[in-house]
Amino acid sequence: MFASVFANTAWIEMNENEMDGAADGRADDDVGILGILEPRATKTDTMTGELRNTVKAGDEVNFVVSVKNHGTNNVTEMNIEATIYLADGTVATDFAGNDLTWLDAVICDDAQSCPVQSLAAGAYLNGGSYSVRDASGAAIAWAAPLGAYTIAIELDVMSGDDDITNDEFTVDITVVNWYDIAIDLEWNPSVEQAEGAGPHDFTLTVSTDGSEEWSARSVVVDLMITGAALDTAVDGDGNDIKGTTTHETGTSQIVDVFFNESAPCDDPGPDNITGTADDGPCDARNGNGSRLVIDYQDSWTYSGTVTPDANANGGYQVEAALVNYTLYGAAAECQESGEVTIDNGPDGIEGTEDDIREIRTFMNICEVPVETDDNNSNNEDKITGFIGSYHNIGVSSLVIAQGYDSTGNGEATSMRGDQDEIDVGFSRLHAMVEHRGSSGTGPYDWEVTFVVTDVYDNNSVVATYTADECPAGVAPPYTHLDLGEGLTAQPAGYACSSHEFDSGTYKITATVAMVNPTNPDESSVDDSQTATVEARNHDPVISLSLTSEGDIVVGDIVSFDVSAFDAEDITGESLTYSWSRITTDSMSVDIGECSPSDDGAGGLTKGERTCAVPVDGSWATTLPVTVKVTDPHGGEASDKVDLKVWNRQVAEATAASDAVSISYDLTYMAVADFSITASDSAAIEGVLLGNSEEGADSVYVIDYAPVTNYGPGDVGSNALSITFPGSSTEDYSLWYQYPGQDWILLDGEAEQDGATNMKLEWVNLTSGTLNNGLLGIFNAAAGTGAVPANGVSNAIGVNMAGGLIAVQWTLENGGVDLLSGDKIQICSVTNANETCTSVDKDATQHLLTGTHGQVFDVTVSVINVNGANANVKTFTTTADAEVSPVPTTTFGSIANGSTAWTFTITTADAGNAVKLYVCWKDSTYEASQLTPDDLSCQPMDIADASVDITKPSVTSETVYHFSIFAEDSSGNVVALSDKTTQIRYGELDDPGAGTDTLDDDKSGTTGVPTWTWGVIIGIVVVAFGIGAFILSRGGEGGEGKEWDY
Repeated sequence: MFASVFANTAWIEMNENEMDGAADGRADDDVGILGILEPRATKTDTMTGELRNTVKAGDEVNFVVSVKNHGTNNVTEMNIEATIYLADGTVATDFAGNDLTWLDAVICDDAQSCPVQSLAAGAYLNGGSYSVRDASGAAIAWAAPLGAYTIAIELDVMSGDDDITNDEFTVDITVVNWYDIAIDLEWNPSVEQAEGAGPHDFTLTVSTDGSEEWSARSVVVDLMITGAALDTAVDGDGNDIKGTTTHETGTSQIVDVFFNESAPCDDPGPDNITGTADDGPCDARNGNGSRLVIDYQDSWTYSGTVTPDANANGGYQVEAALVNYTLYGAAAECQESGEVTIDNGPDGIEGTEDDIREIRTFMNICEVPVETDDNNSNNEDKITGFIGSYHNIGVSSLVIAQGYDSTGNGEATSMRGDQDEIDVGFSRLHAMVEHRGSSGTGPYDWEVTFVVTDVYDNNSVVATYTADECPAGVAPPYTHLDLGEGLTAQPAGYACSSHEFDSGTYKITATVAMVNPTNPDESSVDDSQTATVEARNHDPVISLSLTSEGDIVVGDIVSFDVSAFDAEDITGESLTYSWSRITTDSMSVDIGECSPSDDGAGGLTKGERTCAVPVDGSWATTLPVTVKVTDPHGGEASDKVDLKVWNRQVAEATAASDAVSISYDLTYMAVADFSITASDSAAIEGVLLGNSEEGADSVYVIDYAPVTNYGPGDVGSNALSITFPGSSTEDYSLWYQYPGQDWILLDGEAEQDGATNMKLEWVNLTSGTLNNGLLGIFNAAAGTGAVPANGVSNAIGVNMAGGLIAVQWTLENGGVDLLSGDKIQICSVTNANETCTSVDKDATQHLLTGTHGQVFDVTVSVINVNGANANVKTFTTTADAEVSPVPTTTFGSIANGSTAWTFTITTADAGNAVKLYVCWKDSTYEASQLTPDDLSCQPMDIADASVDITKPSVTSETVYHFSIFAEDSSGNVVALSDKTTQIRYGELDDPGAGTDTLDDDKSGTTGVPTWTWGVIIGIVVVAFGIGAFILSRGGEGGEGKEWDY
């Protein structure tokens, strides 16, 4: 597929939905995948519903990626892994069952093993286009079978990578079946050009190919034989074929031509005779006919002979082109819609007004005319010849070279031809020209004219270029020379011209002409080639990241970075960046500092790829920041980050006739303004504070309240300070009392604030706001200020059934040194929510309740009003509320002993169980609705292979129903699915021989001695005989009999 520079080599299309939206930071070590260049992602055209960029089944697919070193350090060791996944997410395999995954050691210090030894900071791997290799070192060439696949490319950077979020990229592709009709012309014997007087025989071959078997019907081909030097042209039967003749090709066959699946003509009806009125549905169009057919990978040939004019000097040509053909299948054109009766209605008669009818679509199979196949490149062919001295030059190929940056730098990475899709942006129109005249003619000076027209704009001319060389941009570089033979000429040359494509469908024509020729070109038929292409713009692929570290608070500067990649400009220099955000008023506003602005020359700047901007109160809480990246052709892509900004406000209040000032500096996650109120409260005398044994009197007591209370999750920091008249020679402390609770110390040491004032402060980074309550300034030291004397020496979580977790702890020195005010605090964090509970200092356990799999981070500490002992213990535990995985346990054989059943229990997989219960009941039950406590059960270890069940004592036949329950180490119990039954037939009580138990495979009754069975049987026989005699009285027959009883 990639045998020459003119092969159809796909360039790039990104799958926007696959790029990870995380950071593309500029760390010291950061290398990432910008996009997968080959294969192109398959997409659905939103207008037509057609699939774009499909892969033909059997075509070789290469994996080409664009990799850039974003970091500041060189990359010295890196592998690239390519993997193909099926639609269900499993790894695809080849025909031998091997996983389709490849590891390419691309960068290392060993030149024998790796093609690259180091990738410099800011550099692209292989210029931005690297073909992933297989184990042999060759580019991966995967022959794609029919199906849908995901291609994943992943980097493994052993030399260091601080950001792995951009190390993987995927594209989804669809591999489809394809069908091809090839037209081939050839001189017999085979020569490039026919020369001389002739006659010259030729053969036209029409053949079919594809990814699956199919047949082409009525393939119509136009044969055109023209030229000034031509005398005659005849086919193998002597028919004149000079000029244009039309031929229907193929071999005659009898084939089906129509089939209506809803009226198949295959039901003869109740009379079993076809053609009568009771036949089932039958479409008269069903049937077969004679058609000219070329079967799969078969061919049809046609021979002819051309004879040039012996006295002429000039050329001629034989051309053939596919006109159309017919396919037989269930095509959309075969569908028909019609009303059908689905219910005869109340009268039960079909065809009356009350019938219930609906429109249905019938999927018929029919013949459909088709004008093109899946490979247009071989739908026509041409051979030429000449006689005498023949002057001719022609265009042999026309391609569009792409893969450059936005300024046209670099080498082409793809060559596109007629009917291909191309990328918008910078391209080079590239033509190859040849000397096609007779030997010894020329040399000829020449030039090529390229004309670009817009197909959808009435073929209006978009651009015209003239060129006679191609010195750069397409290999091999070529400088102009004449066409012909000799030292100053070459048999072939190249011309190229650059063009910027917008989205649309374009026709490019390349026409070669001799410049100031001594002898003019004698054939114009090969002077031009055309290519019609569809230019599609690929939207940029972007990833927006927040590069600011830590919490962002109103007043800070926040920084963003966007990584943008565009298929038509891998450097991104032509992209424009527009930034916006949502404010606290739900308004979208531009971020002018980073968006396009007046460049001072009447235009606009392109905006900033990195954005740093100060934040104010309108940024508070979590709100989205969006960047929109636009390419020069109108393609755009957006990405956003939800930015969390902490609001910060300082609330102030006064008390004691403004003598006391309160300032509350709050960082919080809310938009509303924060304020506090303060008022004087009654003085307090002789209160015991903390662990002090002496009463203290208040200096000021303030009734305080915030306008709103915020929980710990919504508060970043609290800082409350109180300034009051006081002396530095006195001891002051600040205490807080929530209504009905003990006083809690906030600050035990005052600081001088000016000549006559003192200040007390409370700073807290973990709790919510200080709730409404009393703030007390006491003219007393804060006691010893001691935290509890004993800490926690160990703490664990013990799983219990139903998701309960018993938090258990031991205290240092047994907790003997703790005071009455000391408490045990258990804090648990789960699902980002923290809950703290305090229990008595003598407690040893606290229960947490969770759901199965819920994770708790637990901290156990000993606290009092002065804080916590430094020795705390933390652990992580997971709630266990179910037996998971459930064991695979079944009943086996049952041995029937004299007093017990021995059940064989088979456990193929113990799962999470440690114990089993074999349970039973003398009636049916649904085990999943019960527990072992509801039944009779015998426990057994999960490793045991059998269990003995004592047979219950019964006096009559009883069926026992058995089931199995499994229990895990936490005490959770689950009923298993397997069950069985056993029958007890009862006990036999013989007064003469004692009491015994019948075997369970025998039955018995009670109260009848064994010797009586013979007597009972005799009586029954006699009674039966008497009854038979009585019933037979009255003579023979049934009439006139008298019955005696």
